[in-house]
Amino acid sequence: MDYDTVPKFAIVISVVAVLFAAVAIVLVATDDQPDDRYRIYIGLDGDASYETEDAIESYMKGLLTEEYGTGYTMYWADGAYVEDGTVFENRTLVIVLLDMSSSDVRAVADAALERDGVSSVSIETYGSGFTLITN
Repeated sequence: MDYDTVPKFAIVISVVAVLFAAVAIVLVATDDQPDDRYRIYIGLDGDASYETEDAIESYMKGLLTEEYGTGYTMYWADGAYVEDGTVFENRTLVIVLLDMSSSDVRAVADAALERDGVSSVSIETYGSGFTLITN
């Protein structure tokens, strides 16, 4: 190999290495990670009744256990949002999910949004690992 070819060869190798690194970053960033955890926030209409809360909670429990065959942690929280300077308070059903694909989590969120009394749904993803300990 002569001295003119060495710099060209080095440039080609560098470009290929950068392309491989870019592809790896994109694959890691877009792939469902097995240790992802999700939290879904289901915001109810401000005038939702206790019957609406019970109906949404029962529906979500059945959806998760029967259709998706997964467990969950679920609790109610008080929420609020501001629109045009006005504060609107509402009840929010929070669901924590482990070991589900992002597409299934999105389907669960979409199903919740279709229910009467639901005004908004938000999905939060955590990339840190978790350990499940059982006896």
